[in-house]
Amino acid sequence: MYRKLALLVAAFVVVHCLGGNAFAADGSEAAIQLSKAGARDELGIGDKLKISFFGNIDLSGEVNIQPDGTITLPVLGTFQSAGKTVGELTKNISERFSQDAAKAAGNVVVSVIEWRPVFVTGDVTTSGSYPYTPGMTVLHAVSVAGGLFRLGISDPATFVNVAQNTSRLREIQEQTKHQIVRRASLLAEKAGETSIKLAPDVSGMVDEQAARKLVEEETRSLSLRRQAQRDEIEMRRRQVALTRQEIADHTAQLKRFDDELKVKKSHLVELNGLLAKGVSKRPDILSVESYIATLESNRRELAALISRAQRDLVQLEQTITDVPLRRQIQIDEELTALDERIQSNMALYEAARQIVEQFKGPENEFRTISAEPPKRSLQIMRKTEGGQIFIAADYETSVRPGDVVVVGGQVKQAPELLASWRPGDGSGRKK
Repeated sequence: MYRKLALLVAAFVVVHCLGGNAFAADGSEAAIQLSKAGARDELGIGDKLKISFFGNIDLSGEVNIQPDGTITLPVLGTFQSAGKTVGELTKNISERFSQDAAKAAGNVVVSVIEWRPVFVTGDVTTSGSYPYTPGMTVLHAVSVAGGLFRLGISDPATFVNVAQNTSRLREIQEQTKHQIVRRASLLAEKAGETSIKLAPDVSGMVDEQAARKLVEEETRSLSLRRQAQRDEIEMRRRQVALTRQEIADHTAQLKRFDDELKVKKSHLVELNGLLAKGVSKRPDILSVESYIATLESNRRELAALISRAQRDLVQLEQTITDVPLRRQIQIDEELTALDERIQSNMALYEAARQIVEQFKGPENEFRTISAEPPKRSLQIMRKTEGGQIFIAADYETSVRPGDVVVVGGQVKQAPELLASWRPGDGSGRKK
């Protein structure tokens, strides 16, 4: 009965909020209007598309936008898709497909089979991911998530929700601990240090023994990575030494060929002089000429070997320089990915924490169901090229694929996580 009543109230609240009782998290109507004005359904990573070509069914098919934001079509090649609308992508494909620009329109039809989902979290009945539909608003997102959450603590569904989010808090915290320790390990490797330094706030997230174990595991991993890099550089140096020795040996042999050629050519001149006097014989001269030709052929082959060895030497010496540089690039890429995951975890952590805190304490035992529309702050967390941004919203604000709709309370990043992480800060601590 409680469940049915709650669903009825949630439906009433959603409808009533259309009357203008919703408000932005920071009270900024300008931010809300900007969100509405700039809304457009842009394609993104993970979207599933259907491409149809008029008069060429073999090229038609379904594709997914890849992690680099592109799709690849037979014959036509690769197209940048993330960040474009369906119309913009259709135009790009049409122009490449048709040789006649005037006839390009209508040759290609691009449709979205499945958008990346929208995530709804916070003070709603059922947090989670939901399919995106064009024109979706915050009101629509809250509705598909079961409406606003407003049940008393005595309701069984509340216990389940709180238990699930409590478990989720522990899982996120555990994941983030490993990510932060891994990040500290990468920063140590990047700085050329042999030990991992964790902020005291991070160690406080778990007991001392567990924190020490995490650091020990990453320290062993750091040591193995450093040893692997040293081994690779040492191997390249041995190859450099062998190549230099090969060049030296070939050069010495080339000098011997030059000396012998000089002697044989001088001998040939003498034989030709004696032949003119009738002293030497023609076969002797032919024999010397043949030997000289053989020497010159061998000399050319040896010079080619020296040239190849010198090119190999330059490449090997460059590789020795590139090994640490390549590793630095890999570290930067992994740090960027870790920053994104940590930031996402912190937003999810705070959303789950708010649900748990909402029913914490005896005062919440007396929550009752009310027909009055609850005033909930609304925010949209959106990933952009410059990173995650938070947009103040109301129920009419447009939602884009991949958005996270956060209902209830200002989104704050968990202090115990933020203390040890900040995007772009190489120190690993918030200053």
